Amino acid sequence: MTRNLFATFALAFALPALAATGGQAGVWEEFERRCLVPLETVSPPITEGLAVGAKIDGGRFWENRRGGWSLAVGERDGLTNCTLFVADAHADALASGYRAWADVAQTSGRYAQEGPSAVQSTEWREPRIEVHFLPADGTVQAQVWVMEVNVEA
Repeated sequence: MTRNLFATFALAFALPALAATGGQAGVWEEFERRCLVPLETVSPPITEGLAVGAKIDGGRFWENRRGGWSLAVGERDGLTNCTLFVADAHADALASGYRAWADVAQTSGRYAQEGPSAVQSTEWREPRIEVHFLPADGTVQAQVWVMEVNVEA
């Protein structure tokens, strides 16, 4: 399974930023609007309205100062990735949004299960994209990411 190394670098910047933020409804919808839909349509992630944060390996961290979540956008080996990190108060909403979306995406045939919390696009998009969900575990905050991946036939 492809690992999102970019998210590992971003965590160092995401944790302090999220600790100080309040909540905001619709975290899954923000991910869809800013990350998932743009990458599905081979467009760049949407960062408008976010405060520019620190540069990180392969990209940049973006802060939502109105609360609840932060975004990391990057590129590695010419492939784009976009990660949304959420404060603990919104982890359940993000998990529910991911599960509901993944069920529909797989039923439609656009995505196939890639792991316990990951799906990969089928042949409708090249390069393919993977969508992963990582629950909070006491040391990392809940996050969801979409990334382009090269898949060898």
